[in-house]
Amino acid sequence: MGAKAVWVAGRVYQQLQNLVDVTPVGWAFGDGAQLRCYTDDPDRIRKPDACFVRRGRFVPDEPPEGFITIPPDLVVEVVSPSDSYY
Repeated sequence: MGAKAVWVAGRVYQQLQNLVDVTPVGWAFGDGAQLRCYTDDPDRIRKPDACFVRRGRFVPDEPPEGFITIPPDLVVEVVSPSDSYY
């Protein structure tokens, strides 16, 4: 990722985090989150630039220690001009 794409991804995460700081509707995750939520391929891992999971979807109602194993409610991937769509 180029500097601009990193900045955009950071701003998206910041806005999600600002939302959940004011209204505790769920959890915002930055680019370190790892998604392992594919039932057809449990070894597939994705690392989005930002994502959000609404409250009540994790059991117990808090983020897990390891991978996120449920599909998030929102996933954001910032695409740089040099990235291919696939």
